[in-house]
Amino acid sequence: MRLQPFGLWAASVLLFLTSAQARGRKDTVVIVSFRSDQVKDRSAQNDETLHNGFEQYLKGRNITYKPRFRFKDVRMPLGSSLALSNETDVPKLYGYPAVEQVEIIQNGPSAAFERRVRKQSESSSSAPSAHRAHFPPRAVSVPAQTDTYAPHVMVGADKLHNEGSFGANIKVAVLDTGLDYTHPAFGNCYGKPGCTVVGGYSFVSDDNTITLSTDPRPNCDDYGIKSSWGHGTHVAGVIGAQDNVRNFTGIAPKALISAYRIASCTGISAPDVAAAAIVKAYQDGMDIISMSFSFESGWQQAFVARIVSTVVSLGTPVVLAMGNSGESGMFSPTSPTVAKGAFSVASVQNKELTGYTFAIKSSNSKSSPNAAKVNTTVSSYLSTNPINMTSSLPVYVSSKTVNNPDDSCNDYPDSTPNLAKYVVLIGAAKNCFLTIQIFRAQAKGAKYILYYSDTSSELVYADQFVDPFDDTQAGTISNADGVRIAKMVAYGYKVTLDFSGPKSVVIPNTVTGGLMGIYSEYSPSWTVGGLPGAAGVGGLVLSTWPVNAGSYQILTGTSFSTPMVAGAMALYRSIRGYAETPEQLNAVFTTTAKPLPYSRNSTLLNTVAQSGGGLIDVYRAVKSTSRVWPYQLLLNDTHNFNGSQKLTISNVGTQAQTYTLGHLPAGTAYSQDGSGEGNYLAGHIANVAQDQAGVKFNPASVTIAPGRSQDVQVVFTAPNADPAKLAVYSGYGPAEVNPGLRNAHGAVPRCGGGLLEHQDNQDDGG
Repeated sequence: MRLQPFGLWAASVLLFLTSAQARGRKDTVVIVSFRSDQVKDRSAQNDETLHNGFEQYLKGRNITYKPRFRFKDVRMPLGSSLALSNETDVPKLYGYPAVEQVEIIQNGPSAAFERRVRKQSESSSSAPSAHRAHFPPRAVSVPAQTDTYAPHVMVGADKLHNEGSFGANIKVAVLDTGLDYTHPAFGNCYGKPGCTVVGGYSFVSDDNTITLSTDPRPNCDDYGIKSSWGHGTHVAGVIGAQDNVRNFTGIAPKALISAYRIASCTGISAPDVAAAAIVKAYQDGMDIISMSFSFESGWQQAFVARIVSTVVSLGTPVVLAMGNSGESGMFSPTSPTVAKGAFSVASVQNKELTGYTFAIKSSNSKSSPNAAKVNTTVSSYLSTNPINMTSSLPVYVSSKTVNNPDDSCNDYPDSTPNLAKYVVLIGAAKNCFLTIQIFRAQAKGAKYILYYSDTSSELVYADQFVDPFDDTQAGTISNADGVRIAKMVAYGYKVTLDFSGPKSVVIPNTVTGGLMGIYSEYSPSWTVGGLPGAAGVGGLVLSTWPVNAGSYQILTGTSFSTPMVAGAMALYRSIRGYAETPEQLNAVFTTTAKPLPYSRNSTLLNTVAQSGGGLIDVYRAVKSTSRVWPYQLLLNDTHNFNGSQKLTISNVGTQAQTYTLGHLPAGTAYSQDGSGEGNYLAGHIANVAQDQAGVKFNPASVTIAPGRSQDVQVVFTAPNADPAKLAVYSGYGPAEVNPGLRNAHGAVPRCGGGLLEHQDNQDDGG
């Protein structure tokens, strides 16, 4: 049931003024921040004095606008967002004395949204207890058997599940595209005792009209944009699904999810919408806020970043996606990931992939056409769902050249037969999108497509690139199988493929499994901060999808590693409670994470600028008896080098512990080409074992009694790197702990950069 805008909430908490916001409008949308010292009355939670005065000012200056949001909670940054009819009116807004800052914002897809692959080959106080809203306990039946789901095993959640911990009754806000709570994995219910999705709110309609509703479920069947409107359903499943069809759960299947819809069916959102949802989630008493959206701004002064920092300071952890523009190079920060106290999440590739069996049948009709022996080989393909085919079909090879970089990038020739009666074999192309390749085949009637990757690239699920309402089915096979089939056809063999009676199989990801995704965004920010806290598993992750579009999907991006970390924090909170502040929680997860190798055959660690602390280990986090502060050491640039810093190590265990400190350098990444002209390098940034900082600890070993702390001085020596390459160097300060878990409090990541003061960062923060 679709609900109408809910006016009571708008009147009591945050005034949201709806407008007939037409799609494609040309208005200039701005967020106007008010000076906090102008608030006259702090006795009430909300103060609209400045907002009323501002609108009177606009009226007096004949400034035409449409109101969007009023941010009036006096605990938060105050402001208004509005759509100006005339962009030339922007400077006039500063005429109102209380105006502190004006941001021009854009509606657009999130920087953290799942990317479309071009080259397929490729110290704050805790929140008061009164803030915690009460929800009825959720009765969830979780599997009695051992958890073997690969993403959970990779981050240590399986061990906590096997001990009986599932994040019970921790309230997690999911800010996204809304979600389909009719999915059986969410209990097919909303807002009732026993439901997974206990509440939520919607800020936008399906067509991106700003509309308030208490129903966060999207109704996007007519849009067919596969990577957008099901996004929130997938994200929520990573946290709290309890699925009996595919036999997997979310990482915190007893958590209570509230869904806050901030994006349209096509994935369009805006910073003021996100800011409004963050405020609402905090006011609703959420324990953890997870948002897989970010926007192109690298400054902490951005309004949405200031909202995040404030919510964190008030006691609610905020977990954010770093973004998926890793292939654009370094120094591409987003907001609100740069917000102080936020926990930004990078993405690691899944080690195990979902697939199904199929049969390759071949006969050499040339040598003996009438008595050709049929050879049958059983192999496997990657797909979210098995290909539904009841009979064998012959193979049509789209290109006579194996591993053709232009395979299916152009229209098929007129002589091409009707491909509805074939399985079309398409190879990885370097010069067009997979969506284009599929479209070219569909134009000739293709209903079944097998895609084979090249030997060095990330694996992709071809079925991700088919519209959910098409009747085309697709799967991905190995390069070896693809080349073999193509060559057999070229040699004159009769080759048919049989997809009947498929068996579900787990396919090891031997190419990228356990490594950073090349798409995962790089830090640092323009102020040499904004590092990821750590990484979760976000590459090739199976989760829930809207029922009308197939119920399940396998997707890739920091959008999906983020809810994994948020869910892991829910597990932690359910076991360890709420005594630790959000930033202390961040510290635990960063310093107990596992640093990652740069590549499969390398001992060099991946740069902290991309991986933060490494892959989270929630089991280690829960069991850790040590704490360290700060949890990241920011060395700044060469001119402002912060070479002497202090670490405080605390023993929160019950026995004395000895800590031996060490130096673990990570790969150095060069962000510029060395020409001296400030040209930033695009593409996946190579890591090298040179131009690394020197590190000394004093003392190098300490014994700390239970309940006590010890300061350690850390002195860094900057490398003598070529300034024209703008090197970003990083590493870890690991501690061997005896007795107790090895690396029980893990390692403190650090990061520094070359000379930045002369670089043009294309933004002045205004």
